[in-house]
Amino acid sequence: MKSYKSISLVVILILMMTSCVKETRLKTVLIKVDMSNIDSIVSPGIRAQFTSPAWKELVPLTDKDNDGIYEAKYQCQAAQYAIKFKWLYSII
Repeated sequence: MKSYKSISLVVILILMMTSCVKETRLKTVLIKVDMSNIDSIVSPGIRAQFTSPAWKELVPLTDKDNDGIYEAKYQCQAAQYAIKFKWLYSII
C-alpha cells in the first residue's frame, strides 16, 4: 500500500513541476492603418489586450512620412498567438 502512495506522490509532484502553460516569447506587433481619406486626424492609436495593463495603454500611431498611412510598432512578452485590438482616433 505504501508503494501506491509513494507512486501517487511522485506523479503529483511531476505534474506540479511540469506546466501546461505556454512559454512566453518576445512578440513584435506592427500595425499599419491607411487613413489618407480622413481629414484632420488627432491622436490616432490602438488599445489592445497585449498592453500592460490590458486595454488601458494607448499605443500611438504616427505618420512620419506624411503618406496618410499611420503606423505603430509594439513589442511584448506573450504566450498567445492571436491579438485583439481597438483602433481609435479623433477628428477635429
